[in-house]
Amino acid sequence: MPEPRTMTINTPIVRTASAKDIEAMGKLFEAAFDEPYGAAAIADLLKPPSAWALIAETSDPEGILPVGFLIGSTAADEAEILSLGVSPGYRRKRVGVALLNFMVHHAKSKGAEKFFLEVAADNAAAIALYGAAGFKRVGLRRNYYKRRGGIFVDALILRRDSI
Repeated sequence: MPEPRTMTINTPIVRTASAKDIEAMGKLFEAAFDEPYGAAAIADLLKPPSAWALIAETSDPEGILPVGFLIGSTAADEAEILSLGVSPGYRRKRVGVALLNFMVHHAKSKGAEKFFLEVAADNAAAIALYGAAGFKRVGLRRNYYKRRGGIFVDALILRRDSI
């Protein structure tokens, strides 16, 4: 993933992702999470008819750059964020906020009134982002995430009701 050329970015534009964005989302996932997930795994997440994805982009002197993604799923009146990632060079620049705001409107258009996600208990930045977006802790999954070196981390289950 290319590093930003300056410390400022244009306001990120969020749109519904399509099949042509899967490769970029795979690269973003690997950069955001330092895991070998890749485009094939992203494509698998998007196979169910209830799944959808968003991509955040910004402009750069060389063109449009994908800087973040969100993969979600909607069933009945509930939406779940399956994954949200932002390129490291674009964190704390409102990309995650833009993705979450777009997600709420997108999921509401599909009938969602409740929003859920899981986040690693040691991911303070993500927990702060979700808290600022109105998500509250409603549960815990012990030893849910496996880190390198055989370390396990709990997952917090967060919920937000429609406003």
